[in-house]
Amino acid sequence: MKTVCITGANRGIGLALAAKYAQTHQVIAVCRKSSEALQKLPNTNIIEGIDINNHHCRESLVDTISNIDILILNAGILESDLPDISKHEHSIQQQIQTNAISPLILAKMCLSKLTPEAKIMFMTSRMGSQDDNLSGGLDGYRMSKAALNSAGCNLAHELQDQNTGVFLIHPGYIKTDMTHNQGRKSPNEAAQNIIKLLDQLSIENTGQFWHSEGYQLPW
Repeated sequence: MKTVCITGANRGIGLALAAKYAQTHQVIAVCRKSSEALQKLPNTNIIEGIDINNHHCRESLVDTISNIDILILNAGILESDLPDISKHEHSIQQQIQTNAISPLILAKMCLSKLTPEAKIMFMTSRMGSQDDNLSGGLDGYRMSKAALNSAGCNLAHELQDQNTGVFLIHPGYIKTDMTHNQGRKSPNEAAQNIIKLLDQLSIENTGQFWHSEGYQLPW
């Protein structure tokens, strides 16, 4: 049985991914605090108390895991623009740290724990696309996802010779706490699309930016 490791697995899309993968894979569910729904899943090892922005937490996680076939960096935050410019600056910094820097650092720390031909997936957003930005706003979130896309593309080049694929996937507009339960699809539908797409992607697609529904997005 293959093993998938998912951050932010206690709710939303992360929980939906864990639930679907648990039917066929061994799941390592990483989160700050577990949930009742997560605890009910079969074939699931829950590692809670992990703040991906905390380096000691990252080290603790890496020491615990091994033989990862699929690594999904899903944990992230979205904050609205703030009128107080000093608080707005701090919010931007936090979103870039959580959504871009920490996922990249954790991915790099996990490299020795991956199996040959493993896949790394970063949960990104089309809001990180420059070509797709027609409305502006949400400075921190857009900047963080653009940075994540750049980081993922960069990592893909680094790992290509090792046959480790890196994929940047936008789940769609999904009904989660992050979107205040507004959206076009459920977390379960998003998870189903993501898993189907990940199964289809190979090293030939490494570093690419995809919509979970199966088409590439512009940078």
